[in-house]
Amino acid sequence: MMSGVNGGIDYEIDLSSLPEDVARRVEYVQGGPDSPTALIDAAHAIAACRISSTLPVMVDMLGFNNPIAANIAIDALVRGGKDSVEFLLKGVGAFNYAVNAYALRALGRIGDPAVVDVCMECARGGPIPNVRRAACNALGQLLYNDQADCTGAVELLLLLLQDPDWSVRYASVSALHQFKQWQMIEDVIPSIRARLEQVASQDSDRAVKARAHVALERYAT
Repeated sequence: MMSGVNGGIDYEIDLSSLPEDVARRVEYVQGGPDSPTALIDAAHAIAACRISSTLPVMVDMLGFNNPIAANIAIDALVRGGKDSVEFLLKGVGAFNYAVNAYALRALGRIGDPAVVDVCMECARGGPIPNVRRAACNALGQLLYNDQADCTGAVELLLLLLQDPDWSVRYASVSALHQFKQWQMIEDVIPSIRARLEQVASQDSDRAVKARAHVALERYAT
């Protein structure tokens, strides 16, 4: 059967291969949930089964304006690791901005560096600030294994410190602060520090300034 309701992703799943209770919950999600509580219950049940064929269902579940169910789904997708990436990338391209943003957050937590180009594209030109912010944060979390990719991500985050949208600037500062592959950016730390100092003293938004001051604590030495 296939879903894709509410701007989620299309996928096929053999319900007969699933335990009866799980199949019933999946069918409920595919039909378009009519109860926030029932959707949360379905998320718990499907996540608990840990069956890889249900991973696209978890991505589909990101689009129903239910943050609790979405967070349960994200945790399950992150637990799925690289098996989830294919479906999360479909989520990034779905016709639902909430799915886009949630999928990017999950990709960041998984850390697969293969998604760097998608994250950079979304950070640079995502359809709404929420998607762009999620992409920026993902760029700070990826476990890069290619220096050029890592450098490109940092350069983009530095460029986005000048973005017209204050929330994108804030997310870029946050991504630089939390950057996981610290050992790969040691050569450019002085440049990052200088830019963060500039943001901390000159940005037009007080929240961005404050966030830059916090980030500078990591770049102080």
